[in-house]
Formats: sequence, C-alpha cells, structure tokens
Amino acid sequence: MRTLDSLADRPARIALIGECMIELSHVTPDRLALGYAGDAFNVAAYLARGAAPGTDVQFVSLIGDDPYSARMRETWTAHGVGSDHTRAVRGGQAGLYLIRTDDDGERTFHYYRSHSAARGLFGHDHPDEIDDAIASHDLVYLSGITLSILPPAARERLLAVLDET
Repeated sequence: MRTLDSLADRPARIALIGECMIELSHVTPDRLALGYAGDAFNVAAYLARGAAPGTDVQFVSLIGDDPYSARMRETWTAHGVGSDHTRAVRGGQAGLYLIRTDDDGERTFHYYRSHSAARGLFGHDHPDEIDDAIASHDLVYLSGITLSILPPAARERLLAVLDET
C-alpha cells in the first residue's frame, strides 16, 4: 500500500464498499421522485466530483439484475463513479428507502432492504478477484452501515481483505 505522501506521484485508485439504494422521496403526498443514494455511494459521488483528474473512484457492491439496478449503475457512471468491482446478482434487487418530509421539514426514512443484494457482499460465492482488486487500491472507504449489513463470516472476510491493503 502506498502512503498518503506518495499519492501525489500519480492519480489515486479509490474503492468504496457499500450499498447504494433506490431512493423514493415525496414531491407531493401522492407523487414520488426516484433517485439513488446511500452513505458509501454519496461519498463516492462527492469524491469523484472533487478528485484530481485521473483519479479512479470505484464502487464495490452487489446489485440486482432488474431495470432499477441497471439505471442505478448508469447513475454511478454519470457521477464519475466506476462499477468495475460491482456484480449483478441474478434475481437480486437493490435496497429501497422512502423519505417523507413533515410540515416542519423534518424527514423520516422508511427502509426496505432486508433482501438487498448488497447483503451478499463477501459471502461464500463472492469472487476472490474482487478481494484482490480491493487490496490493490490506494484508499478503501466503507461505513459502519456497510459492516452492519454483512453477516459475521462476510464481515470477517472483508476485514481480512482490508488487512491486505
């Protein structure tokens, strides 16, 4: 792994690990706006926007093979975030959350993510080449939420991969 001081000699390779979700937010009581977000993806998008030219920002996740997951991946690309280390799970689906805003502007979130494909990250059929790819990045980001959606064995595997970086 390179040190932070050595990041100036070439553009960095950054991997962000987590779950991007389908976001539905009320624009009126009966109309919803579609978007894609999540803590790790939001960081990836901001990093890609402000990074030095040539910086490679990759999002590592599992998504579904449905049209919403395909559009999600297109959204990542539009934000300058790569998906080289993301895999689509046959029959899988992305997590979903809805946002309601009350009259005082306070937002309430409602999550539907218990069957999200991202929960399978670092599971028994997670490819070794993804582990190797993550370990080859200069910087790796993940959140506590990423750790919390993984079962114990998958979390241990992820932590072992991080030990290699």
